[in-house]
Amino acid sequence: MSDDFCSPGRDRPLGFHHRIGRAVLDSLGLPKPKNEHREIARAAILAEAILAHDEGKTVSYSRRRQFYTGRQRYMGPAYTYANVISEIDVLGPAGLLEEQRAKSGSRDWQSTFCATPALHSVCSSSGYWDFSFQLHDPIKLVIKGSDGRRHLIAYRDTAATRAMRREIEGINADYSGLVLDLPSVEKTDHHWIVEESTIRPTPLILYRVSIEAAGSVGGGPTHIGNSCSNVSGLSCSSMASLLRNRITADCTLR
Repeated sequence: MSDDFCSPGRDRPLGFHHRIGRAVLDSLGLPKPKNEHREIARAAILAEAILAHDEGKTVSYSRRRQFYTGRQRYMGPAYTYANVISEIDVLGPAGLLEEQRAKSGSRDWQSTFCATPALHSVCSSSGYWDFSFQLHDPIKLVIKGSDGRRHLIAYRDTAATRAMRREIEGINADYSGLVLDLPSVEKTDHHWIVEESTIRPTPLILYRVSIEAAGSVGGGPTHIGNSCSNVSGLSCSSMASLLRNRITADCTLR
């Protein structure tokens, strides 16, 4: 991977929560995607590449088929091995992504990609600020492994999960009219700059996280574990930083 434009800093995992606008997709001159899900994958991959570029980071993703099993609940139906790999294999040779593939059998390392100057140039002239945000499921079930990491797990809907979803969707409907404004914080097209941190704000959306300890689940979670609520956009640590530095003195929630 070239050091000219790919930052060696910590990468961001590939998510399908952002999609780039149709104007950019149409301006790239690429072959039409095979189907709607491939188009969504292409729009998400490009959006993540541009957002990570603005943050000085690369995007990590897996080239292992097993990695994508059961993740569609959280990332949407387009988040599959075939869609992600096929689109990256189109965008790389087209000169829009610079890719570094992890060696086969590598432990704790994934492949990465970043936006090339060509992609950034096209997006800058096409209004790349046209992004949409998607939250596919407001309930997250997480298993905490023996390595200390938290892993999303698939689950079957039950009366309990459906009740949780209805409750959270009702709260989010109330949140939808709120706007968080921090006038004293430096802002770019898609980010807030707080001290030395680049924060990617998202809509004020509440979601629920339930954590299961390793070994407590068999074929699936046997119960909803310790639960907490989080607002996507500002992480708890980022909000704490704002409070510590009294930036919230200029904060308006309307």
